[in-house]
Amino acid sequence: MSEGDPAVGLGQAMGDVVVLKIREREMKQTIRDQVQLIKDHETIFMETKARLHKRIKELEDEQLGQQVADEKVKYALSEVARAEENDRISRAGWRASDERIQAAIAALEKHDCHPSCDGVPEKAMALLRTPVVPKPVYTAIFLDEGSKEALLKAFPPIHPKVFGHHVTLAFKPGPELIKAFEPLLEKEVEFEVVGEASDDKGQAVKVTLPEPYNAPSLGQVHHVTISCVSSPVYSNELLKKGWGVVSPIRLKGTVRHFTK
Repeated sequence: MSEGDPAVGLGQAMGDVVVLKIREREMKQTIRDQVQLIKDHETIFMETKARLHKRIKELEDEQLGQQVADEKVKYALSEVARAEENDRISRAGWRASDERIQAAIAALEKHDCHPSCDGVPEKAMALLRTPVVPKPVYTAIFLDEGSKEALLKAFPPIHPKVFGHHVTLAFKPGPELIKAFEPLLEKEVEFEVVGEASDDKGQAVKVTLPEPYNAPSLGQVHHVTISCVSSPVYSNELLKKGWGVVSPIRLKGTVRHFTK
C-alpha cells in the first residue's frame, strides 16, 4: 500500500485518536492526583493551624504584660494569617488546574497540539503551568533592626499592639503603581522622624521622605505607627488632627512589597 492509500490515512487517523485518548486519560489522572493533593494539603494546613493556635494560647498564658511575649503572639498570629493566605492561593491554583487541563485537551482536538506534531507533551503541559502570583497588600519602607530599636527606645509604646517597623508608601497598589515601584524595590532609604502624636487609641510618628518616595500616598500621612489599641490605620486620622515637633531622628529601611 502506498502512502496516499485511503487505508493508510485511516490508520494514521485512528492512531492519532488513540494517542489523544491516552493523553486525556493521563490528564484526568492528573486531576485526580491534584484533588488528592488538595486533601493532603488541607490536612497539613489544619494540623499546622491547630499547632499555631495552641502556641498562641500558650504565649497568651505566659504574657503577663511582658512586651517580649506580646511580640511572639503577634508573630504567631501573622504566621496563621500567612498560612491562611497561602492556602487560599493554593486552592485557587488547584481550581484553575482543571480548566487548564481541559484547555490542553481542546487544543489537541483542534490540532493546535496534534499527537503527530513535534513537542506535543511540552505544548500540552505548558497550558497546565499558569502561575498564581499574589498581589501586594501594601508597599512600604521596612526599617532595619537598628532603626526599629532606636525608634521604639525614643518613643516607648503606650498601647498593647506594638509596631514600629514600616512606612507605608501605597496600600493595595494597582498594576501601574506596582510597575512604578519596580526600580525602587530593595533600595535602602534614609529618612527622618520630625513629629509625634498619641491619644487613647493610637501612637505614631510623622516622617519626611526624600524624593521620589515623598509622593502623596493616596491621602495617607507618611508615618510609622508605634502602637495602637485596634488598627494601625488609625495613625492617619491621628496625625491629621495634629502632631508635636520633635528633635529629628535618622532612620533607614528597605523598600519592599508585603504580600502576606
